[in-house]
Amino acid sequence: MTRPARNRLLVVAFWVGCLLVGYWLPREVLAPLLVAVALTIAASLWVCRDFFGARRALRRKDWVTALTGFERFERALLTTPARQRLAFVALGIYSFDAVAIARNNVGVVHLSNDQLARAEAAFASALERDARYAVPHLNLAVVAGKRHDAAEVDKHLARASALGLGGKRTQRQVRALLTS
Repeated sequence: MTRPARNRLLVVAFWVGCLLVGYWLPREVLAPLLVAVALTIAASLWVCRDFFGARRALRRKDWVTALTGFERFERALLTTPARQRLAFVALGIYSFDAVAIARNNVGVVHLSNDQLARAEAAFASALERDARYAVPHLNLAVVAGKRHDAAEVDKHLARASALGLGGKRTQRQVRALLTS
């Protein structure tokens, strides 16, 4: 089973568990539990505010704001271990490491600006942090495609696919970079 499939199952199991616990708990216990969960989610959103601001900037193609936001988010997580535990709203199905996700996004900023060496370094850094994170492999395939390196494209597409990312359509799109 690939990591994304397992993580999807974990998310579904978590929510089913929450529904069951909510159904069976007495009302006098349920209200404080819901308040505790709401406060935990609010704390996580506060910890991840730089991350989400940087993602908004990335969508707007405001590269400087995105880059500084992701780097500030990473610095905050690395200097305070408690923040790493609270950064769960920034996690995805491909990685449960918020620092790796931020580093991958830094690479996306550099890739969008055709700074291939910096992008490659950022993706490699994300993989150092989480070796089973499939998204940087797909992005490294894009970097290799822009460099017209078919062997590297194949290597990274195969690795991304083995880790649960990249169907035939995705592979065709990346391979198209080799001919452009």
